[in-house]
Parts: sequence; structure tokens; C-alpha cells
Amino acid sequence: MSFNLLNSGRRNHCECFVSGCELRTIIEAVYDEVRRSVCQPTTGTVKCNGRFGEPINSQEGHNAVGCRVTRRIGVVGNGAIGSVVARELANGLVDGASLECVVVRSACTDLLAPAVPLDEALGRCDLIVEAAGHQFVCDHGERILGAGPDLLVASIGALADEILYARLLAARPGRLFLTAGALGGLDLISAARRLAPFEKVELITTKLPKTLIQPWMTAREKQRLAAATSPIDVHRGSAREVARLFPKSANVAAALALAARTWEVQVLLRADPMATATSHRISAKHPFGSYHFEIENAPDAANPATSMVVPFAILRGIATVAGERGQIV
Repeated sequence: MSFNLLNSGRRNHCECFVSGCELRTIIEAVYDEVRRSVCQPTTGTVKCNGRFGEPINSQEGHNAVGCRVTRRIGVVGNGAIGSVVARELANGLVDGASLECVVVRSACTDLLAPAVPLDEALGRCDLIVEAAGHQFVCDHGERILGAGPDLLVASIGALADEILYARLLAARPGRLFLTAGALGGLDLISAARRLAPFEKVELITTKLPKTLIQPWMTAREKQRLAAATSPIDVHRGSAREVARLFPKSANVAAALALAARTWEVQVLLRADPMATATSHRISAKHPFGSYHFEIENAPDAANPATSMVVPFAILRGIATVAGERGQIV
């Protein structure tokens, strides 16, 4: 390495001549120093001070200097879905993710993390998990993404609103993620759609009658469902229409529509008073194949409109965002 002090007339400046080998040595020394400054060995492992805004490899869950980063999660909602997600995060179910706080509309005494306003959560969290309903997504989704954290949406029926969906996709710097919820097979549907558009996609969902009763129904329609003794076809229409009319029961239809990239998925909602499980039958015709799935999920005891598996589908999504290794993607 050599230095030359030169006079340019207006100011002195220094030229530094470095060989390739010397430059590599310098870079490695700087790298080691940076690594030591942000990583603290604890009981034989490396723990990182994960900070929002650090460059992170989303596939590996590491920051720019190769340290494991723990994603700080904020859960919005403490109902049948949100409470389970928070509990499992607090129990360490997801590697690389920790429960930072919860956002709730009313005071709760059984929370596993501090209850904070949404604005505070945006400054504390790397990922906000929505389990609070369509209206929350409409009112706050764009603001969350614009503030920086990523957003994982459970109430994806809200995205039947094309304008809202486009705005969430365009929002930066946060990233939008969606959960498959109670539905399986969407990886294959999504892969096939990349190959070519579907010719036809149909969904038949069967649920307990009381879970399909809606405020907009007439008294006669409500009574018919409440007193049903045999299966009733409640509504037939597009996934977009079903998502609008049955917001608490139609996230599955929205998930299928988004995977197939068409809201013209034809949906039949069926009420069955004898149903012991919520079932979803998918039929999809494609130029290069045909796909048929049937899923039966146990309803959640606290909220039969959703399935017990839904919180765990969300937890799987969190694991993907956090970079948990060995997942099927």
C-alpha cells in the first residue's frame, strides 16, 4: 500500500494505491468489526439486535452481516384467531419471531403482551398480523404498510375491493402478505395460473346455518336458516359477490380467487344443520390439467364461523416471513 500527497491547486488530497490482496484484507477486517458490533454471542449462539429498517434476507431471516434476526410481531385482534396466534408466538412456536404487542379495541385482562395503540405498534413491530376483520384492513392497511412494517392479512375478503387491493400492493416500504386460512391446494392453483388462465373454477362451501346468517337478510330468510333441518343452498354467485355479502364466512372464496387470479370463481354457500365440519370442495379446469380438492375442517368452538386450523395457517405465514428454514414453499 502506498500514499501520495498531491496539491491540486485549491486543496491537498491523498491518493491511496491498494493491491487486490490488501483491499480484501481491509474489507474482511471492517466486516468482522461490524459483525462484532451488532451481534452478541449468548450460550454458544449468535443473537442479533434486529432493528426495523435493517437490510434483511427475507428467505433466510438474517441481516446484512449474516446474523439471525428475530422479527417482532404485533397482533391486531384478540378473538378466536388473534388470541391463538398471540399465545403460540408467546410460547415460541415460530422460530425467528416473537410477540411484541397486541392491538385491541377494548380492555382485556388475559393478554400475553402489552396492549398498545396501533400507532405505537407501527414503531415497535416488523410485522403486523391482522385478525380484526375487513373494516380494519380497509381503514388501516395502507397506513401500516406506509409506516414500514409488513402486513399479514387474515381477512382477505376485504381485497374483493379492487381499488383497496391495488393500493395495498402499491404501498411501500412494507410488504403485503395473505394467508390461505382454512383452504389447501392454493400453491398448486397459483402455480397453474402462472402457466395459463383457468377455464373454470368452482367452490362449494358447507357450514352450519347460524354462521351464514347476515344482517342484510330479511327476517324470513334468517328464520329459514335458524330453523333448518336439512341442507339449504343459501347463495350462489361470484367470489367477489360472496366476499361482500358474507364477510365473516367468505375469506376462503377470496383466497381461491386471488390464487386463481380471477374473481369470477363461482361459489355456492350451503347451510347444513347436521354438519360436523366446515367443508370446501374445489373444482378447477385448466388447459393443462384439472384439479379437485375437498377439505373438511373442525369449526372453532368459540367462533364456529372460522375453523380451528386458521390461526395455525397464519402462524405458518409468519414463519415464512420470518425465514424459518425447511418449509414447503
